[in-house]
Amino acid sequence: MNACVEAETDAMTSYMPQHLFDMAVVTTVKIHTMTGEPLSQNCSQICQRYQSSFPDDASIERDLDETSQHLLRMMRSQFKDEQLPAAMTQLQFCITNYELNGRKKRKRLLGGTWFTRSKFPNPNRAKNCLQNIMVYYTGTMTGMFPLAPSDWSLEDRQTDARGVSPSAEPVDVWMAQEESGAPLIISDTE
Repeated sequence: MNACVEAETDAMTSYMPQHLFDMAVVTTVKIHTMTGEPLSQNCSQICQRYQSSFPDDASIERDLDETSQHLLRMMRSQFKDEQLPAAMTQLQFCITNYELNGRKKRKRLLGGTWFTRSKFPNPNRAKNCLQNIMVYYTGTMTGMFPLAPSDWSLEDRQTDARGVSPSAEPVDVWMAQEESGAPLIISDTE
């Protein structure tokens, strides 16, 4: 009987997966660099949207805020302020399209948080996020990852069953798709 209760508890728990946390951090910094809104405000907005998808993940906002601040400092040491939005777009492109080893990600038939939840908390997700971003950054600099096409944007690459407008902010499209659990549709024109 204990095994049944344990299995039921595991099925009910859900934590934000690493790739989604990485994208949330990069998107938070990108919005900040484009609008000037405080990082903490962007973190709060993103976390409010993910609260229902990951109810067991109590440290999302704190981890997202701290990691975003660290990423912003790190990127400011490498790029001028006017270059930061393009750098964040490149990171979004890499996270969306490539594995850390340089291989192109396979198309997913089913997307959304329902299919990408993590059953266990990752106490090292902030550290892992920064390491993953450095892999994408250095991989881009060395040619392991191609540059994002000049007209590429996250919102143009993703739609969901709710019909999110392609002109929506990247974080709105990403979060609407994740919240709905709708299949991710990626048009692969490359």
